[in-house]
Amino acid sequence: MIRYNKGLNDKITKAVRNYNAKIRRLEKINPYLALPERVTVSGIKKKADTRRDVERTLKSLQRFSKRGAENTVMLPSGEMISSYELNELKRESARLQRNLTRRINKLAAIKPKVAGIEQDYTYAEMGDMRLNNMIAKRNALRNFKLTSGEDLSKYTKLIETTRNKQNYQINVFKNNYLDKMLFAEAYMIGYDQNKINVIKEKLSTLSNKDFLSAFDNEKLFQMVRDLYPKASSAGDYFVFEEQLTDVYDELYNNIDDIIKTYSSA
Repeated sequence: MIRYNKGLNDKITKAVRNYNAKIRRLEKINPYLALPERVTVSGIKKKADTRRDVERTLKSLQRFSKRGAENTVMLPSGEMISSYELNELKRESARLQRNLTRRINKLAAIKPKVAGIEQDYTYAEMGDMRLNNMIAKRNALRNFKLTSGEDLSKYTKLIETTRNKQNYQINVFKNNYLDKMLFAEAYMIGYDQNKINVIKEKLSTLSNKDFLSAFDNEKLFQMVRDLYPKASSAGDYFVFEEQLTDVYDELYNNIDDIIKTYSSA
């Protein structure tokens, strides 16, 4: 939750006002310029999950004030875009690639555990699908060429979906996992509610970052995640009752060790 105090609200309002004022001024001078769309205070707040997101957006808006940011660029595809927008897309792509690289390097080196017992191979040695998907996403950003029609919209969409995925993992994944996957599956198979409440309550004490670390390292969490779509699509959770019960029992029996291992508090 972002606390929008007076200071932050004033910064947002000022940045939006200056940004939109330059667009209006340029539209009067040359209506044929390929200018970015105007922004609103409410739009900025709606897209931001953290204060860092807000600060990043404000810096982006401020860069539009630089001389020449409004210059129109013709891409090899023939599409027109402002120099500012193209540079911001490239900047955001580079940031997302850096985030992916950190995630890839960390995940690749992990030897996952099952109920605290470390496995023999790292995710990289296993050819883990999640790791491979991250590498593919980074390569897609890194190698994208704006050479044909509609490439700009595809590039923009690729950046947006990658950013949304990263924001989801950092800010939403933990609560979604606990409420929709862990708790819902336990309820559907009739698992002991006292036990699942203990598991959920203790996992809730982990920060989003610590929970993601626990998820990356402990395969029990991934087993719940992997069985969730199968059980949901099957329409009959009881087909997976035995598998899920075994996983929940292991989580319950090892939850204190899991919290102790991954909590940074």
